[in-house]
Amino acid sequence: MTVSLLNGMLPSIRICIAMGLLSLSLSGVVIAKPVVGFEVIVTPQATPDGRVGGLEVEERIAMGDAPSVLSLVLPLAMPGAPHNADAITALKVHDAGGDVEMSSVDSEGESFPLRRWTAQRPVVGQVTVRYNAGLQKPQAGGPPYGMKAAGKGVAGSTKSFLLIAENTSSQASQFAWDLAQLAPQSLGVIT
Repeated sequence: MTVSLLNGMLPSIRICIAMGLLSLSLSGVVIAKPVVGFEVIVTPQATPDGRVGGLEVEERIAMGDAPSVLSLVLPLAMPGAPHNADAITALKVHDAGGDVEMSSVDSEGESFPLRRWTAQRPVVGQVTVRYNAGLQKPQAGGPPYGMKAAGKGVAGSTKSFLLIAENTSSQASQFAWDLAQLAPQSLGVIT
């Protein structure tokens, strides 16, 4: 998944989405809205000069009614992002029972070594995960895996900052940008 922020394109995207929804409603097609089991809101943190200095991330994970163990993973390092997991700070997890203490361990993964954060008690219902993700330092060459400052926005891959729950499944996920700290007409894009 690749994300970037652009300026000035929001009105045309809104029109395209509105036209698509209008054509669906006029055709008589009824589409059931899937239950969103994983929501992410990313807030770029602006510095005084208007550039992005980091990301604030909020994840909402539907864990169901039965108590279960929550495990979150992120690649420890990737090409172009050698200290990937070290950029995650201020991790806070909360569920219906209150704050959830997390422990972390580094281990081998299928593609990359992983950092795994594990809840120290079973969680239930909606779990809210909040943390800050630092940006990678700019460097020449290599694939754009690390999330980097780009002008007065950011560009890169969610693999560099998105903590993924290992033991959940979701029929639908939702990713949203909160661009309130950025310049007017800023746009969040994910592909």
